[in-house]
Amino acid sequence: MKWLFMLLATLLHAEPCVVFIHIGPELPPYLGTAVAQARLFNPQTPIYVFANEVALKHPPEEFLQSRALSVPCEKIPKGSLHQKFLKQSKLAPGLWMLATERFFYLADLMQEYKLGDVFHLETDVLLYVDLETLLPTFKKHYTRTMGATFDNDERCIAGLFYVPHLRPLNHFLEFVAEKAKQQSNGNDMFFLGQFKEKYLKQYIESLPIIMPEYAAERPLISANGLKGSRVEEFTNHSVEFNSLFDAAAIGQYLGGEFHRKERGFINESCIFSPAHLQFEWEKDSQGRKVPFALYKEKRWRINNLHIHSKHLKEFYSK
Repeated sequence: MKWLFMLLATLLHAEPCVVFIHIGPELPPYLGTAVAQARLFNPQTPIYVFANEVALKHPPEEFLQSRALSVPCEKIPKGSLHQKFLKQSKLAPGLWMLATERFFYLADLMQEYKLGDVFHLETDVLLYVDLETLLPTFKKHYTRTMGATFDNDERCIAGLFYVPHLRPLNHFLEFVAEKAKQQSNGNDMFFLGQFKEKYLKQYIESLPIIMPEYAAERPLISANGLKGSRVEEFTNHSVEFNSLFDAAAIGQYLGGEFHRKERGFINESCIFSPAHLQFEWEKDSQGRKVPFALYKEKRWRINNLHIHSKHLKEFYSK
């Protein structure tokens, strides 16, 4: 019954929050821009930066200006699932291990601070929307499920990840803990894909990454042959959101690959090609630059960009 009370409390809670997580001795230099961007569009929303204590000793100036809440990982107790994962995991140490473990840290933070309606952003993701304007659609369609950006049938790029409350996240962590006992080469992207195949609409649902008009006219298949078999998963609730989410492909097309700024890169695994779209930047009523994708003369606001090149300042909205 505990989860039911938590669910009811979350339903009554109408304020979203943003969580950035970084595990390591130093914060990425671009994280300050990501935090400032999130604050620019969400002036009252709580923003948490969950990182190692040593990394938080010298926060960037943007943290102070953005009123971000710095939370040391060492100050939050590790939950039972987190401890189980660390004890039994066969995942190789390094990036993919940490990318997977961040979801356990997220659950620890949510449990300790009693958080709901959490939007977890990766440190190289820029947000271009007031989350309160999207929350009614999330409340309507993702009451019991997490929302994530899948770029093909098998993979999720969790640059922006919505968690309404702990119950679906804990089911995912149980799933990951078991998978990690059995293999050394797994990672968060494919764990989420496997979890979706088993628990779609029960504990997880997709966020829209492409407009219905594109999906109606073009096959959803990537450059290396990966498919989007169920069209509705990739256009899911796009009309109600009246916008799209970036699962890295748009950010890579506009800004280049990791530490490479060549524009026009086509993600080989994403089921649509940004080359078939047009992109425009428009200033809103507050003078903030917002990206839009155009297809067949219809414009779709883009809620976030995953700036894989790490040159976030080039896409900052002020």
